[in-house]
Amino acid sequence: MASYTVIGLMSGSSLNGLEICCAEFLGDLASDIWSHRIIQAQTIPYTEAWSERLRNAADLCGEDLIKLHIDYGHLLGEHVRHFIDVNNIESVHLIASHGHTVFHQPKRRLTFQLGEGETIASYVR
Repeated sequence: MASYTVIGLMSGSSLNGLEICCAEFLGDLASDIWSHRIIQAQTIPYTEAWSERLRNAADLCGEDLIKLHIDYGHLLGEHVRHFIDVNNIESVHLIASHGHTVFHQPKRRLTFQLGEGETIASYVR
């Protein structure tokens, strides 16, 4: 029986905050039958300053957008680290972050989500 502890991150266009969920996935690798249980979940409201930065992200020049991408990665990493510590989560096998969508134009095959993954990961190594 395989067991994986996973943290998922989501931010929507409503800008109400960051959703964090920790779940355990249990399964049999041979049969590929899996189940899950939620360990802990939380919504962390954005500050007004972060809501404003995210709301205006699509209007930024390239350099400022990259800076925001990394800054938002730090914000997510800090929140994940705190979430892990407060909830006494002993090990995390995977962090899956949807990020915050800035551009989504499927007809043009163009999408971009803020929150640089390597930056997020640096908080939980």
